Amino acid sequence: MPRDFAALAVAAMTLSTVISACTPATSPTRSAPPAAVLTAAEQRSLARVERDLVNVDYFTSQEVDVVAEAKAELEYRCLRNAGIDWRPPGPSDIPDTPNPLNAIRPPDLWLHQDGPIGLATPLAEPGTLDTFLSSLRSADSAMQEYPPAPPGWEDAEFGNPRREITIDIGGGGSVTVPVSGCAGQVVEQLYGVDAAAYHRTRTAAIVASKVLDQVVGNESVADATRRWSTCMHRQGYRVATPDDLYELFQSDFEGLINGTRTIADLSETDAAVGAADAECKTQSGLATTFARTLIDVGEERLRRNEGVLAAYAKYREEGLERAAAIVGGSFPDDVDGGS
Repeated sequence: MPRDFAALAVAAMTLSTVISACTPATSPTRSAPPAAVLTAAEQRSLARVERDLVNVDYFTSQEVDVVAEAKAELEYRCLRNAGIDWRPPGPSDIPDTPNPLNAIRPPDLWLHQDGPIGLATPLAEPGTLDTFLSSLRSADSAMQEYPPAPPGWEDAEFGNPRREITIDIGGGGSVTVPVSGCAGQVVEQLYGVDAAAYHRTRTAAIVASKVLDQVVGNESVADATRRWSTCMHRQGYRVATPDDLYELFQSDFEGLINGTRTIADLSETDAAVGAADAECKTQSGLATTFARTLIDVGEERLRRNEGVLAAYAKYREEGLERAAAIVGGSFPDDVDGGS
């Protein structure tokens, strides 16, 4: 799995369930994963930090598909109005490659969710299995056979002249996004706001939500992680951080793809690693330390960015509602086709 910002975001979305996940009754061979030991007030604070900050840009796989389908439909209408009769591909044009992992039935595994904290999570958690399977899809897909964009598409898509904005993301970095042509119009029709304002707000919200690196770098969390690593070494697993757990499953994952391993093999590895991980997370106090540090860092970040986070949450909610309406054939009044 890629360890980039996208993967970090995905890992962040399941953090609440990661910290407090409970073992499925169907798996008596392993211990329950450790829950953070928090007061009721701390639990409320943690829930708010996760909901309003860490999860600010989280979409379920179903929501991702709905938004993508709506964008493809809006883009098709915009291009058609510009004289380009070409329908951009949507999620339904990218079929999943058959995969033996589809035979897994949650909650049979303790599968590790890639990310900086690396707590083991059951496949039952929303999006965990989808995220993993997406990383195993074949690079050769039906998309390669999809009709290419015709001449004139680029001018219609991005505008001529093309207008872009560059947004500072801190650390000397920036992102540049188009806000003219169909690219800008689709954003405005989907979210009901100026494209430049949407992109600036979303980017600022995502930058604000990037708290996990700061949490993992905290001295208390680092100390707890070292204790966890020492415990795992005693259990026979040479891992330095919880993020390394994924590598322990790698041979089983690859074997499922090439036919040399079975689901039973993966389940056996899963049960052994899960039991060791739970015991060491408990002994090290990593879950509690991580949760309390996240509360401290997250609440301060929320105070400094409350306005932009609330604005983006509103855009996101309204965009999902409009996307669902568009996919269902009920176009808003400000969209071509609306009533």
